[in-house]
Amino acid sequence: MATSGNGPMFLKVVNCFGKVKDKFFIVNLMKEVIDEVGHQNVVQIITDNASNCKGAGEIIEKIHGDAVQIKNFIMNHNMRLVIFQRYIPLKSLSVVDTRFASIIVMLKMFKLIKRGLQAMVISDEWASYREDDTGKANFVKEKLVSDNWWDKVAYIIDFTMPIHDMHRVCDTNKPCLH
Repeated sequence: MATSGNGPMFLKVVNCFGKVKDKFFIVNLMKEVIDEVGHQNVVQIITDNASNCKGAGEIIEKIHGDAVQIKNFIMNHNMRLVIFQRYIPLKSLSVVDTRFASIIVMLKMFKLIKRGLQAMVISDEWASYREDDTGKANFVKEKLVSDNWWDKVAYIIDFTMPIHDMHRVCDTNKPCLH
């Protein structure tokens, strides 16, 4: 179903009999409809609360949660912020929360400054500064130097990019997500 200024309309029905209706199946169905109507015409997708529908969103939320922890750890302490500003020409990692879009904006920002973030956490200054929480400092460092974590960030960014030629550049069942 879709709705517009002209009212609701029926778009498509899919016979899913005999199919495994996991989160990847749901994502692919949504992708097909988005391709049909054009991404510029999609404002929101509403599903039921079935676990397979929630699973599609959980992939994104986990990576976003890691990014928020990293941002908070750096931004919420003066000395860590000083170290950050030595490596990255930004004043802050903060993004205005606009629900889903802010997740993507934050991840794109992280990807743009990836090398600076990595240089920061492998620097002698980061290693010698052992303020209040070495556990969180190690979590931040592990994530920022992990190729697997950055692959997931890139996957989410690629998956949400507009479709120009009716094909996405990502595989919705990438092994790094399992």
